Parts: sequence; C-alpha cells; structure tokens
Amino acid sequence: MPRLEPARGVALPMVLGIVLAMGVSLVAVWREVRLQTWTLRQHVSRQQTRQALQTLARDAQRDVQSGTAWLRNTQGPGCQAGVCTNIDTSLWNASQWAARASEGARFGEASASQASPLAQGELANARYWLESLPYDTALRVRGGPEPLSPARLYRITLWLPATTSHAMQVEQVLWFQEDTDPRTGAAAGQQVGWRKLTE
Repeated sequence: MPRLEPARGVALPMVLGIVLAMGVSLVAVWREVRLQTWTLRQHVSRQQTRQALQTLARDAQRDVQSGTAWLRNTQGPGCQAGVCTNIDTSLWNASQWAARASEGARFGEASASQASPLAQGELANARYWLESLPYDTALRVRGGPEPLSPARLYRITLWLPATTSHAMQVEQVLWFQEDTDPRTGAAAGQQVGWRKLTE
C-alpha cells in the first residue's frame, strides 16, 4: 500500500483559508463602497442646501436693492411680508424664526420669479426676513469709497425648512449698501458677513 504524502492533508485548510480571506476582503470592499456612497450623498445634500441658501440670499439682496421692500411692513413694530421693523431679533434662535415663517417673504415674491422651477421646488417653502440695522460710521465696513457716504447695514435672515434630505437651516447675511452708491440696481451693495444659526 502506497504511503500518503504529508502535504496532501494541508490542501483543504489552505483552500478554506484562501476562501475565508477572499470573503473578508469582499466584505471590507462592500463596506467601503457603502461608506463612500453614503459620504457622497451627504456631500451632495450639503451642496444642494448651500446653493439653495445662496440663491435665497441673492433674491433677498435684490429685494433690498429695489428700495421698495420697506413699504411692505405697514403694521409698525414686528415682522410682516419679510420685513422686520422696530423689533430686536438679535437673540432669536432657529425655532423662533421657524415659528414666524408665515411672516417671511417667499422666494421670487419680490423679484417676480415665482414661476421659476426653484420657487416651485427646493425653495417653495423657504422664507427670508430683512432688517435695517443702525450703522456706526466709526466702525467702518471696508470696501466702500472713503470717507463713507451715509449708508445702511441690513441683516437678511434665511430660513430653509427641514426635508428628507436635510435638517432645517437658518442663516443670516449682513448686507452693506451706501445711499449714494453710483452703481444702480443689482450692482449696488455688497455682502459683508454670513452667520449660521443652525448646525
């Protein structure tokens, strides 16, 4: 009777070891692909939210530049039609702004672009509010001609409600505009600050 070679008994454990190593590698690759997919979706969602907020901010800035926004608040102190006057909102949090959504201006309302796909899609329920803040000429905002002519500082609050792809977003923009800016319309004024009220 022929004697078995000792190497033959090692073949099965080696094959099982190779199959196990391949299985572990496949699971690791699958987990990495899932993680990368999730990360990409989060990045796309954040980018879409950022673009929506910037678009809403541009719409509010056009509203300020038109010079007619302040005529919409006829009730005195408080917020109406996206304009807040004679009221201190500096300590308001995101929930307080959300509770006042009915008092905000809708995207496209002032710029007559409510028929746009954005006004009917991502920004359909978005709102913004405008406030005129006291401007201290001793604390100059850089960028205007020196010496600065009479100017206004506006705070624009942007509110984007929560959806399945992102949480509620509330951000504020400071907009600086000189009364005698020789530029007219969309060229007048400049953004000088951006603050996030939600994380």
